[in-house]
Amino acid sequence: MFHSTRLLALLMALLVPAYLGAASKLEIAADKLDMDERSRVATFSGNVQAHDQEMKLSAEKMVVRYFGDDNQANKGVRDVKAEGNVVIRVGDREGRGDSAFYKVQENTMELTSNRGKATILRGDDRLEGKRIVLYLTKDRKIERVSVQGGEGRVSARITPPESGGGRGKTSDKE
Repeated sequence: MFHSTRLLALLMALLVPAYLGAASKLEIAADKLDMDERSRVATFSGNVQAHDQEMKLSAEKMVVRYFGDDNQANKGVRDVKAEGNVVIRVGDREGRGDSAFYKVQENTMELTSNRGKATILRGDDRLEGKRIVLYLTKDRKIERVSVQGGEGRVSARITPPESGGGRGKTSDKE
């Protein structure tokens, strides 16, 4: 059985590579942290801010479920759910929604919105829907995207690189 400090160190070490594939230190700040070793759940709540060299995440709450038996093959993060005004930034990309759910073994990231549309932005490009699922490769690159509109419609804006938006331009300094 882990002591709370060892568990927190394990979460900090595993969350970045398991959550977004980064190989750097993750820092998490929140108003509150509750850890339940029996259920293998850590809940960060209240103005959650997580960041490393490549990624920034903000949300009202982040729940991390992890494997925890003594078998080395079963250690690590099972899934991560962020809720409440979720914003994830990686490089020039940004995802927004009411919730984000990353399933480690399935390599999927799901953004959803209950009140509007989940959104992914990159430069001038925009993808919107009630539910956006990103299917990732083992090195966390996007392999496939599925967008559902819910009661509304799915929308996409794709800007060719030569027109000054989209992938071709990420800042006014280029």
